[in-house]
Amino acid sequence: MDTVDAKESDFYSTDKKKLCYIINNEEFDRGLNLSPRSGTQRDFEKLKTLFKKLNFVVENHKNCTAYEMRKNLEEISKRKDLKDYSMFVCFILSHGDEGIIYGRDAHVSIDTMLNYFKGDKCKGLVGKPKLFFIQACRGDKFDKGVLADSVGSNNLDKIPIEADVLIGYSTVPGYFSWRNSSNGSWYIQALCSEIEKNAKTEDVVHILVRVNASVAGNFSSNTGDTKSHGMIQIPSFTCMLRKKVLLLDQN
Repeated sequence: MDTVDAKESDFYSTDKKKLCYIINNEEFDRGLNLSPRSGTQRDFEKLKTLFKKLNFVVENHKNCTAYEMRKNLEEISKRKDLKDYSMFVCFILSHGDEGIIYGRDAHVSIDTMLNYFKGDKCKGLVGKPKLFFIQACRGDKFDKGVLADSVGSNNLDKIPIEADVLIGYSTVPGYFSWRNSSNGSWYIQALCSEIEKNAKTEDVVHILVRVNASVAGNFSSNTGDTKSHGMIQIPSFTCMLRKKVLLLDQN
């Protein structure tokens, strides 16, 4: 399969510029009792290199405070030049828990940050795909796995304000998200690998299903601790897209 086999109307137009914004939090204030996120710089470098190769404009900030995370995203959502972009992709790499993600000094509600990009607030991206990927824990539960037997767009007068958004999470609610201090997080490793292999032929949703399979099947914790050794992980995503998204133009 050399090209995506579908009608042009099935896809979002990506003929304008594309913006990728990365928040990479590695160090945290002592009062939070959060360890440095060793390996996250490897994730960041992979993402930056990959998305530049996919012809995205890449912007980034490191070790943001909670206020800076909110402020930076709000400012992006209000930028007048967004009308010149056909897609927005955002990566947030940090510590987290269910519904929250940490800045250097305090936590922020994930909903608060995503709300800046709803259709009634971010006019420059109305009708355009907005993809958010969050590499962070959503709890402290471990997934030890289970043995299993083998088994075989419309023409709209209005667009819902919640539409055209996809949110990818490194894990499911309540669970720990694994990261290797040398190679980076399991999720970002798998995501970059699957995008590199499939961006020319598959849309984002199909790629994310491949990422789920890769993380679930190719990674296992090696801690030497009986409570955390041999654990596995499954990412998840929430999709409000109305069309298919290609990360790499087919021209």
